[in-house]
Amino acid sequence: MQIGWIDFSPEERSRTLTVLSSLSEPGSVDELGVGIVRDAMADRLFPGTSTLLTKARYFFLVPYLSRYLERGHDNSRQDPRALRNAFRDLERQCAAGLRSCAKASGHSDEGIIGRVALASGKWVTRGPGEIYWASLRTLGFMRQGAPDSYQAQFAYLSDVRTRDQQYRTAPSDGDEGDGLSDDRLALGSMWNLPRDSYDCWREAWKQWDSEASIALTREEALFLRDRVVSSRPDSLYALILTDEQLRQMALASVYGEGGTLGDSSLHEFLLHGLARIQSLSPELAQTCAIADAFSELVLGCRIAYNMQLSGLEESGSHEWDEFAPRVASVARDVDLTAVGHVLGLSSHHGFHALRAFLLRSAACIEAGDLEGLKEQVRRREAAIKGARRKIGAKNAGEFAWRGGHRLPYRFANAMAIVREIEEAGGCNA
Repeated sequence: MQIGWIDFSPEERSRTLTVLSSLSEPGSVDELGVGIVRDAMADRLFPGTSTLLTKARYFFLVPYLSRYLERGHDNSRQDPRALRNAFRDLERQCAAGLRSCAKASGHSDEGIIGRVALASGKWVTRGPGEIYWASLRTLGFMRQGAPDSYQAQFAYLSDVRTRDQQYRTAPSDGDEGDGLSDDRLALGSMWNLPRDSYDCWREAWKQWDSEASIALTREEALFLRDRVVSSRPDSLYALILTDEQLRQMALASVYGEGGTLGDSSLHEFLLHGLARIQSLSPELAQTCAIADAFSELVLGCRIAYNMQLSGLEESGSHEWDEFAPRVASVARDVDLTAVGHVLGLSSHHGFHALRAFLLRSAACIEAGDLEGLKEQVRRREAAIKGARRKIGAKNAGEFAWRGGHRLPYRFANAMAIVREIEEAGGCNA
């Protein structure tokens, strides 16, 4: 199937591409409509994360490239479309240098956005700027008054470049203490970045084919850690970054011996780390407990769902046998009213329908009524998917397990960033 863009604005096209891309991400299949809670809880626990983020340094490479245009270092015309094309050219040049240096040093180019497209002489539809924009805004990399969207950035840059030349050449009059690498940028830069980091990158950019690096510098790592902690101090993300004991437990649950990048890693972490979280932040511990209990209830529903798909009956039954001994505690521990309250979803229509389905499902789970649970799941999928439902689909062949198991809430994605920050010395302030 081909997709055409008919009378869409750049912003609408960008939003649509974001949705289409997210549908291809592992664990994003949402046959039972729990995504409204999954995503809201992930934003609450790990703000500024996404399943699309690959490397921490893009939190800086994207602003560096944007500032490069902001300061007029290129020869592009001043209209927004030309600046957007110039930015995409810079992204491609950046990726090519990263890939070249990785290969020259014998390192993997895993995580470099566009590496597959570059290998075939092409470039990606959505570059790092589009992918990281929302996270950069969430974590406070942008100054007050900065453009709201990735696309709006280019109109902003066009305006900056058409201002009086004196704006970009005014001499510095000393340290303003605003965290910018160049005091002149305090007059109009959209970016909040660590002092001197842009200047260091700018020197490397002159010989990017030989000096490109996807690794954080220590100054960048310290700044990224500070952005997470300062912007959302009440998040689990911030607590893990500031508490050594909790951080090592979290990283071990993903990267240690027996660790897993699967969707049970947060559950395993909370089994061992919840008491520590409780001692540091009782309110956050309560949120974590609510998230984990909700995930367990969804796990029961997902097992019942997959049991009814062609080719998964046997594996689904095995999963249910492992789940069954916990059914009483799962039904007892979940508090759907608290879920709605914590996430601000209590008045959301979509949450009302989800809550009603889960209340009926919890009652079936508590009673050990597997057939009743299957029926609730069938009705829920039919209400959401209609003719596209998978249960009972004719000529469907055999399915792979759909929708994952527990809800990961982007825990492993956040821990990938935490590990990069720690390895660069960002946790040793």
